[in-house]
Amino acid sequence: MSNEIIITVGHENAEITGNTNTAIQSAVDKAAASGGGIVKILPGKYIMNDSLHLRSNVTVEGDGESTILWKPASVKSKVALHAGYGHYDISVEEPEKFDVGMGILITGNHSGGFADTVGTVLAKRGNVLLINRMLNNDYAVYADNDSNKARDSVVISVYPIISGYGVENACVKNLTIDGNAEENDAINGCRGGGIFIAQGRYLKFLNVKVKKYNGDGISFQQCVNTLIDGCIAEDITGVGIHPGSGSVGVVIRNTKGIRNGHSGLGFCFRVTRTLLENCIFSDNGCWGIGIAGRDTDIEIRNCEIERNGYYGIHFYKDIQSQTGNNTLIADNIIRGNGTRENKPENTSDIFIDCKTTGVYVYNNHGAKIKAADENYLEYVTFGAPGDDYAFSSSYIDQQDIEHLGPWEKIKGYESY
Repeated sequence: MSNEIIITVGHENAEITGNTNTAIQSAVDKAAASGGGIVKILPGKYIMNDSLHLRSNVTVEGDGESTILWKPASVKSKVALHAGYGHYDISVEEPEKFDVGMGILITGNHSGGFADTVGTVLAKRGNVLLINRMLNNDYAVYADNDSNKARDSVVISVYPIISGYGVENACVKNLTIDGNAEENDAINGCRGGGIFIAQGRYLKFLNVKVKKYNGDGISFQQCVNTLIDGCIAEDITGVGIHPGSGSVGVVIRNTKGIRNGHSGLGFCFRVTRTLLENCIFSDNGCWGIGIAGRDTDIEIRNCEIERNGYYGIHFYKDIQSQTGNNTLIADNIIRGNGTRENKPENTSDIFIDCKTTGVYVYNNHGAKIKAADENYLEYVTFGAPGDDYAFSSSYIDQQDIEHLGPWEKIKGYESY
């Protein structure tokens, strides 16, 4: 829209001045209240004491690598009292470590993944932190009935640097996220990342660098039509790019996942209709690309997948034989993988760990392929598909997104 609002944020000489997430959030909320717009973050380092929460129809634009969103060192405290699912408060042993407005993770040795809770401290009452999202799990401090193992629930000030829940038509472009991994505890990619999106639609991430985050780089769950173009996830402790939990219609182009602790890109359960094109997934600790259960209809074209610790592309073991069905791997450079000293014997450029169907592999440079059972290779076609080929994100059937539920019901859902 030619009349959309444009708001600048900067340390000085900007419409909204400041050097923390509060200033940027103020601009984003102002743009959203006007129906949408552009927030331009001027060069500088911005201290992110909580996530920047994206809003629908708002573009957040930096000035390239000179606009840095930086994560301060995390603090941690044990949970003081049992807290139950659905509560909006948590008691901690050391409340003085936490400030109002701070982002937090609530986790423990009996939770993890989607059972963790990420929220913002809204108020403090003694040793009680009131937060903006309900707890996704019970967080106890005593042994359960089935074992003598103590429940070790903790609150930690780790969170996504940029996050969005139920947003649509939002964009982040031309900025750098520095996760300061050395001074921060880890967060699971199902709840966090340098960028974390849940239940979003029509989102774009353009020329964004995420580095040194203690977790995943860019993680998006239950999303429809996500574009990642020209981005970099490097020196992440976990997975560089993490499409997950039923996401549909993913396009990732001109993007790098390099030197990450686990993998360059890791698909996670029931991701379908994905195009990977002109990307580099190299020098990662485990594999370049991981394909998991019910991740189907994938095109991998013109990518460089080299020097990863175990595998270039790994089709995970799946007893239901639904890993990577309808996957095309063509015109890539896939070579020199299996660089770790303690690598498994089956290390290869492409490793297939289950029976799969509709896999096409052709015209790749290098690309040594192995399978856990040689019979699995009988289901792989070493050639191009036929004229009825329609694997990628360019074709999305309505039933591909029906499993995510009615958009009207999840839009703006804040207790996720």
